[in-house]
Amino acid sequence: MKETTFPTHKTFSGIRVYFTPVDRPLSQAVFDHLLQLLPPDNQERNRRFRRWQDRHTHLYTRMQLIEGVRAFGGSNDPLSEIQYDDHGRPFIPGKVNFSISHSDGYAICAVGNAMRVGVDTELWGKIDVDEYRDTMDQDQWRDIISASDPTFLFLAYWTKKEAVIKADGRGLSFPLNKIRFEDGMGLMEDSKWFMHEVNISPRCHTWLACDKENVEIELIEYFPDKQRPGAGGEMPDNCSHCGDPHK
Repeated sequence: MKETTFPTHKTFSGIRVYFTPVDRPLSQAVFDHLLQLLPPDNQERNRRFRRWQDRHTHLYTRMQLIEGVRAFGGSNDPLSEIQYDDHGRPFIPGKVNFSISHSDGYAICAVGNAMRVGVDTELWGKIDVDEYRDTMDQDQWRDIISASDPTFLFLAYWTKKEAVIKADGRGLSFPLNKIRFEDGMGLMEDSKWFMHEVNISPRCHTWLACDKENVEIELIEYFPDKQRPGAGGEMPDNCSHCGDPHK
C-alpha cells in the first residue's frame, strides 16, 4: 500500500481550515493503514468508538491536525505533544494553535499560526430551540423567535458562540448568554474575537473565531487517503466545551 505522507506547504501565516466529509467508510485496509500513523494512545481511543462515523471523524481530525501543524513548520508528532491548560483546552507548545469540530457529515480542524482559533460546525436540522433559551441574551432570542426560520438563526448564533468559547478556552465557565456580536466581532466581557463564516457546505453553519484582524483563511478539502476528488488541494477534542444542540 502506498505510504501516506504529510507535505510541507508554501509559507503562510494565516489560518488553514481542513474539512473532510464523513459520508462513507474507507475500506478496512485503508482505514487500518491510516490509523497506524497515529500514536498508540490515539489508536486505542479510536478503537473504542462503536460507530464507523465516529471512528472516521476521530481519525480525520487527527490527521488534519498533523497536516496543519507540519504545514506551519511545527512538530512532526503533534499528537504526542498535546497538553491541556487550566480550563482543559488542548494546545501544542509553540506558535501553532488549533481547534477541532464535527457534526454529522463533516470533520473539521482549524490550525492558526501565532494566533488563537476556535471553530464550530453544525448540520442544519430541526431542534427544539426553547431548550436553549438561556444560552441567548434578550436581543438574540428576540431575533430568533421572530425569524422566518428560528432554527436556522439559532444555529447561526450557536456556532458563533461555540467558536468564541473554544478560541477563548474557558468553555462553559463563561455564560453563553454573555457573548454578544457586533461589527463582525464576538464580544466577551474581557475580550473580543474576529468572526469569519466558513462555507464548507450549504447544509452546515460553520464559524471561525480568532484574535487577529484581517487574517487570511485557506479552506482545504482534505482526504487522508488521497483517493477522492479535491484531495490534497492547495487552495483530544476541544469540541465539547458546549453541549450539542442536536442531542
